[in-house]
Amino acid sequence: MPLLTLNSGRVVAYAQDGEPRSNRVLLFFVGIFVVGSIKHSYPVVKDQGLYHVVVTLPGWGDASPVPPSSTFAKTLIGDITALFDHLYADTSNLKIRVAGASFGSVPTQVIYGASFDVFPLGRNVAGMMLLAPFCPPSASTRTTLNPSAGTTGSASALSPNISPFQASAPSL
Repeated sequence: MPLLTLNSGRVVAYAQDGEPRSNRVLLFFVGIFVVGSIKHSYPVVKDQGLYHVVVTLPGWGDASPVPPSSTFAKTLIGDITALFDHLYADTSNLKIRVAGASFGSVPTQVIYGASFDVFPLGRNVAGMMLLAPFCPPSASTRTTLNPSAGTTGSASALSPNISPFQASAPSL
């Protein structure tokens, strides 16, 4: 599995398959307890001339954890930006489809919904697919903290500044 070491010393772990020169990219986030890997090629990747990139979530496998001074969303967006800058000399013509399974649907929603001010590459995101999705904790205004006591509280696990549901993604 390739590792990308960032200037900050953080490590982004990812796997890749397909045509690396393709401007059609499938960015996939795996679920919890899984590291990004591609055990076999999918015929559709070859048949459609796609470049398939699977990212290990921050803190899993060989990927660096989220720094204490950051949030999951900010770290993820920085990692994906750095990864695409590493993989492509020019990102202006990319058509990115982002997908995630299980807990991987949370970073998928973060990337898909990130403001273009924070994630300019989001202008290239052409679609999103969620498989057995989770609702990001920051999307809920009330979360049960102690079900037996019936108490509730506010949830903001991702970032109060970056909503995964902002209507900023391009239309298909």
